Amino acid sequence: MIDWGKMQKEVEKVTKRLKLDMPLTTQVKELSVANKWLVSIARALYQDAKLIAMDEPTASLSESEVELLFNVIKDLTENQNIAIVYVSHRLDEIMEICHEVTVMKDGKKTYYSKTNETTKEQIIDEIAGFHLSSEKHETIKSEQAEILLQIDNIRAAEKVHDVSFQLYKGEILGLTGLVGAGRSELARMVFGADKVKGGSMTFHGKPFTPRHPKHAINEGIVLVPEDRRTEGMILNRSVDFNVNLPNLSYTRRIKWLPVVDAKKSADISKDVIKRLLVKTSSEHTNILNLSGGNQQKIVIGKWLKRKPELIIMDEPTRGVDVGARAEIYNIIKEMAKQGTSFLIISSDFEELPGLCSRVIVMREGRVSGELTDADISKDTILKLCYTH
Repeated sequence: MIDWGKMQKEVEKVTKRLKLDMPLTTQVKELSVANKWLVSIARALYQDAKLIAMDEPTASLSESEVELLFNVIKDLTENQNIAIVYVSHRLDEIMEICHEVTVMKDGKKTYYSKTNETTKEQIIDEIAGFHLSSEKHETIKSEQAEILLQIDNIRAAEKVHDVSFQLYKGEILGLTGLVGAGRSELARMVFGADKVKGGSMTFHGKPFTPRHPKHAINEGIVLVPEDRRTEGMILNRSVDFNVNLPNLSYTRRIKWLPVVDAKKSADISKDVIKRLLVKTSSEHTNILNLSGGNQQKIVIGKWLKRKPELIIMDEPTRGVDVGARAEIYNIIKEMAKQGTSFLIISSDFEELPGLCSRVIVMREGRVSGELTDADISKDTILKLCYTH
């Protein structure tokens, strides 16, 4: 038998400590992501926890929600004597709120320091296992380059309004903005996953009106989606199965007979594993057993056999550690040198300057500005995010 009255009084004490101002009858599904985190912390405090482990707590939070969570963490550690183990690949956060930092690689501790005795650059090198190059992809000169994709006044109800830009062959073009700016919706229209309500597109100078992702794929346009676990992989199947989902026509024993040749399938997946340095014991490993970075490499690698001309990447390094992030950047840069074009959608304003030669900033479904070369910085991107 549960004493609900007593429980409510105890829970109220905890919610007041966290400044959670909401009726206790509120269903958790109605809460923001940040408040769901606070409920998780409240549950730990209700059990009189002395140590709380947080695994990537800010992955889906806005800047204001991150600030709220940080204030709670600082209060817990400074005023309530509670220890926090904070697991994150966001090093700015580590440097801001943590007293100590430990780097792990391949299941082993490889580095430890007080945060006030190290630097972000040192931690990055320790995670990667080598000094990361800041070499930037060569800028595409518009007067010399071939226009691969041209978008003119494209729009969709509520989300995208009269967006226009060009993407050149071999270019790494960034597309950014705040949450809700319309970036992902624009990418889905180019990929044929969402309907275009107006405007026009050309690909290789020819009218391009994809009504289905299959049409875009056949033209040489592929998408690495924002949420790899729900849109980019089949979770309970092998690396080999996932790599060859878009490649069934290449794995048939006989062209007209829809039966997969296991050797052809294995050869394709082994090639992807080798080219992208995927850490796995074999192509038969369940993709769930791979790290986030290696899963992302498979989501990218499954398209390589089709030799796409344009790869759209939506948040390509989300939930990926610094070492795997550097490897993904190298993959992008090497493919761009060979003529593949990239449209990189990212809310990480710090990764765009070192990766892209040009960045388009969106605000409330419209293009608010375009940045090139030395003009690309976190500050200039933020400014365009908040101005017309």
